[in-house]
Amino acid sequence: MDLEKIEKEIIWWNRAAVMLPIVSTAILLLFYRLDVVELQILFYIALSLYIVTAITWWWWTMKNIIYLAKVLTKSTNEIEIVIQEVKDMRRAILDSQQLTSVDDK
Repeated sequence: MDLEKIEKEIIWWNRAAVMLPIVSTAILLLFYRLDVVELQILFYIALSLYIVTAITWWWWTMKNIIYLAKVLTKSTNEIEIVIQEVKDMRRAILDSQQLTSVDDK
């Protein structure tokens, strides 16, 4: 998994958040108007669809939060390494400048 894949999935979830409730409600309303299924069964179907969607979205969100936390931790560790290297280089430069000034005297 990478950040580009997460971005694509976010776009998909945004579209799904708008379209799926509208489409499923329209289909259920059509079934109700055509008297294909009883209202109580339609209610349970709708409830099941919304529960499955909520659970799936929650699982997807938790998976991506864990991934992003790992990326953040890795980035933090790498930044700490870079900071230490910059400090070491600064110390080396200061030491070489001090040696040069001592040699000039």
